[in-house]
Amino acid sequence: MKVGPYNQTAVQVIGNQHSNDVILGRDVLNQLIVTLNGLAHTVEISE
Repeated sequence: MKVGPYNQTAVQVIGNQHSNDVILGRDVLNQLIVTLNGLAHTVEISE
């Protein structure tokens, strides 16, 4: 799985042909720094 420039290997995924939405679980999020800024409508992801 690829999130921006970051590659995650050995991640279990479930797809749906009717949607482009994804849900990231703790196994992925625990390896990244995710900053949500609601006022600025931005998301920053870093390692």
